[in-house]
Amino acid sequence: MCPAILRPVAGDVLTRADLAGTPGEPRVAVEWRSVADGPATLNGRPVCAAGDGGCAEVALKPGANLIMLEDASGRAETPVWLDAEPGPRYRVSVDDCIWCLRDVARNGYRSLFDNPWLAGWRRLHESHGVRVQLNLYLEDPESGFTLAGMPDRFRGEWADNADWLRLTWHARSDKPDRPYLGASVETVLRDYRRVTDQILRFAGPQSLTGFTTIHWGEATREVCAALRAEGVRGLVGYFNIDQGRPSVAYYLNAEQTEHLSQRDAWVDTSLDLVLVRHDAVLNLLPVVGVVPHLEAVARRPHEAEVLELMIHEQYFSPTYPAYQPDAWQKVEAAVRWASERGYAPVFYGEEGRLV
Repeated sequence: MCPAILRPVAGDVLTRADLAGTPGEPRVAVEWRSVADGPATLNGRPVCAAGDGGCAEVALKPGANLIMLEDASGRAETPVWLDAEPGPRYRVSVDDCIWCLRDVARNGYRSLFDNPWLAGWRRLHESHGVRVQLNLYLEDPESGFTLAGMPDRFRGEWADNADWLRLTWHARSDKPDRPYLGASVETVLRDYRRVTDQILRFAGPQSLTGFTTIHWGEATREVCAALRAEGVRGLVGYFNIDQGRPSVAYYLNAEQTEHLSQRDAWVDTSLDLVLVRHDAVLNLLPVVGVVPHLEAVARRPHEAEVLELMIHEQYFSPTYPAYQPDAWQKVEAAVRWASERGYAPVFYGEEGRLV
């Protein structure tokens, strides 16, 4: 039997709640189980291996770090990541988007922001600094619209607003539910590439982001590995345990999901894929419940550093059967709370990088 590193867990994205030391010299406490008395080293420094285990701090650098414990019985290694942009930040994403683009394409607008819904996001950007990512469907079968119908004459406007407005793939369409549960790699890559190609055509590369939420947050490990190879850096989901089983957790098992459910993010080291947990799905909350929900998140240190806010496009539309006339109020309540508490609006992979 070899020694084992108990904390941190392999793949952990370490934020301020995990750290000791000064901002310029961050360290993390490492707990281990040892099976051999006598000399041992932790990242090359001598430590005491007597007894069942021990705890000592190791220095970290931004990005990837390898924690290594060696004693007479062998070696244990744990890869972790130090979040390269410490400090509170928030991201807003919108799932199930296509109606806004259908409206722009079919109404001969001179500006993207002649669409009232996109104009609403611009108002929030101007008033609160909001940055928003739209996760797109390829098609809306009921109306016959596809992204191929989105004109490219707005490429300059997309580019001018890419500092706060980004796009990526979500799914082929709204139905069927759980479209990628058990779907083949070929099926998912086909849909991903078709949406991505359209985004590049009508908006340009500066509008494309490497983080997304797959529709219903379910896909096999093989699919997620293939998406990583395509350039997808991270996936966002609920990562809940529902009736004892992972929910909206992609391919993670119950133990992995339970761990991530109590953190901002985790890296599947076997895929080099970042997994980020939603903190609030705003259309599931009443307006009066938004702030109490976020206050509860803020009281959990390992979930409070990076605030992930999400809502679905259809709840803003009066034609949708489950229309929520207070959808904008929910978004504004959330971003106002975040702004007032010092959360900076970000996109991941840049100044708000994870990892």
